[in-house]
Amino acid sequence: MKTLLLLGAIALTLNSYSQGTISFIPSNPSVCSGDDVTIVSQLSTSAPALNFPYSKTTGTEIFVSTTGSDLAGDGSQGNPYQTIQVGISNASNGQIVTILPGTYTGIGNVNISTQGKQITVQSEDGPLTTIIDCELNERGFMVNQGETMSTIIKGLQIINGQTNSAPLGYGSAIFVEDNSGLTILECIFQNNQEGCIKLGDTETA
Repeated sequence: MKTLLLLGAIALTLNSYSQGTISFIPSNPSVCSGDDVTIVSQLSTSAPALNFPYSKTTGTEIFVSTTGSDLAGDGSQGNPYQTIQVGISNASNGQIVTILPGTYTGIGNVNISTQGKQITVQSEDGPLTTIIDCELNERGFMVNQGETMSTIIKGLQIINGQTNSAPLGYGSAIFVEDNSGLTILECIFQNNQEGCIKLGDTETA
């Protein structure tokens, strides 16, 4: 029996602004269609002010920059990686992947897997200056390896999502599979063609 089927209704519209917290409760294998599931969210459909409040999480950080290098970089602030996926791949549970300001596109910066890790993927300066542009060719994040609410996406702007890999037509910015959970903080979603965020299976039985 597939689970969390009723969560399809939570898929967000083209433009959504998470100025508070969207908390996705990790799925319970015993939850079936018709059962109650709690989702707590705070959303606004109006653009944030230019002084959007943002404070990055601090701790042991791995850095990513559009001017970095996946081959020669070591993830330090002075020698960052170039793609978000490589930053995540080199992170361990409890670490923070901090993305420096810029617009991130292409392989390694779309259809990003959080790889089941309990990490924070965040911007350094907030969602107004740190953008994942999917270029109408892919989604931003795929969360499907048993992540929990200890997996956090914070302070990013995800734009122009349109799926090009399974599951097609769902969650153009972020897809969270029904065996996984996620916490999203202070993010902006714009022009995502098939709903910004999708939770759970795409099948009905």
